[in-house]
Amino acid sequence: MLRKNLKKIAVLTLALLVALLVARCGLCQEKSPPTTTTAQIPKDVIPKGWLKEKTTIEKAEQNHLVTDRRLGPKPVPFGFINARWEKFKAGIKNGDELWEFKSPGESWEKLAGRAGFCIMREGRIIDAIITRMN
Repeated sequence: MLRKNLKKIAVLTLALLVALLVARCGLCQEKSPPTTTTAQIPKDVIPKGWLKEKTTIEKAEQNHLVTDRRLGPKPVPFGFINARWEKFKAGIKNGDELWEFKSPGESWEKLAGRAGFCIMREGRIIDAIITRMN
């Protein structure tokens, strides 16, 4: 009887320790989806050498229309990341430039490729949105 009770206490103690460790390291916490603005992406992650073409909001949206029944009957610019795109483009001010960027070919070969758009202000990248990655 004593042995049985000690075994139960040991199992419960172990279960409690595991629960505390999991809670402490955040494995059970709900994580918010990653953002794609440079609030979390250091500006130097997008080197100026990656800049491909200066563009406009209208052209970028026209070239990235997504049709999916889950988005509704009309094509949506940037599809499922449209809300992020809207937030990103709201940060564009008069005099800013919108640039399309793409990392070099070897980064894509190593499954580390990135492409998207960035805002240039006075010659500096001030924000970016990643629209493709592998």
